[in-house]
Amino acid sequence: MRDLFSLSAVSGLPLEAAETTGTVAVARWGRVTLLSPRASRHGYPWEDTLAHELVHLGLSRATRDFAPLWLQEGVAKRQEQRWRPPRPFDDSGEHDGVAERALATGRSVGVDNLGPSIAMLPSADAAAIAFSEVTSFINYWIAQNGRGAFRLMLADLKGLEDREPDAALRSITGYGLQAWIGRWQDYLRGLAPSAPAPEQQPEKPSSAALDMRGVRLGDLLFRGQHYVAAARRFEQLLTASPAAAALRFRAAEAELGAHHDELARERLGQLAQLEGPHAGWFALQGRFDAEAGRAEPAGEALRMATSLDPWSELVACDGQLRGMLGSDPWELPDPSAPARRKLCFMARSRPPVQ
Repeated sequence: MRDLFSLSAVSGLPLEAAETTGTVAVARWGRVTLLSPRASRHGYPWEDTLAHELVHLGLSRATRDFAPLWLQEGVAKRQEQRWRPPRPFDDSGEHDGVAERALATGRSVGVDNLGPSIAMLPSADAAAIAFSEVTSFINYWIAQNGRGAFRLMLADLKGLEDREPDAALRSITGYGLQAWIGRWQDYLRGLAPSAPAPEQQPEKPSSAALDMRGVRLGDLLFRGQHYVAAARRFEQLLTASPAAAALRFRAAEAELGAHHDELARERLGQLAQLEGPHAGWFALQGRFDAEAGRAEPAGEALRMATSLDPWSELVACDGQLRGMLGSDPWELPDPSAPARRKLCFMARSRPPVQ
């Protein structure tokens, strides 16, 4: 889908709910309806989102659509990153800690209190807590009963005549849902005291604290091909927000435009310095690694960039951007891999998103 309006119209999810919880995909009626990565300014983790939604379709097929919401969301969240090797900024997996803090502070949503959809919860914070709670609950249940019991539960759910899962749970484990929720909550209470909630920890540098007027001025200078002036503007902003990946990317891109390649590498910084992922940052990192003969790190960086924003010309063309050398794309080197070369051609043939 090209935007949230289209996603809402096709899937039936209320637009307000999609905007509130940040929903970008829905699995419904035997299909996945997905927001295009191009709809977001710098993309989003569309591969993991697609994996998550495909798990929903598999569970629906395996249980004749009788899988309760806590099972659907818990298993989908558990599986969304297990199909691939770990990547930078992956979900930390600290779902137990989030669930324990929510339980201790009275902010718990409840495994059995999700309503018609997590996407329709009242806030993004509530949705994040709900995802962690159902994932922690499913992980606990499978750890206690084994994967064989999980497969039996899917088979039992498929044979149900109503949507209450207690009969299937009791037939396999001897306990109903409420008993399992109680046992899981006792497990959470028995965990070692978790780290303070993020709002109680010292604040880290954040892109939210950026001088956005300064960033906008730098962007305008860059688009006007005043690369040196743009580079100096971004350099000043980096002193206040050194962990902002988007700002480091802009600073490096401006230095490249000014033909200051070494400064560009310096401005880009290292992965450990960043607060979060940015497709452009990984695209430039992949380019710099390739130019230095580091083929394996270059491939990993470019795969990471593609997993976020595949339609970006900078990402699709292995860190090369036609605007840096004028309007003629033939001045730029094409990717060596045939699939990426085709993707690069398609990205260059589309008008850029401003």
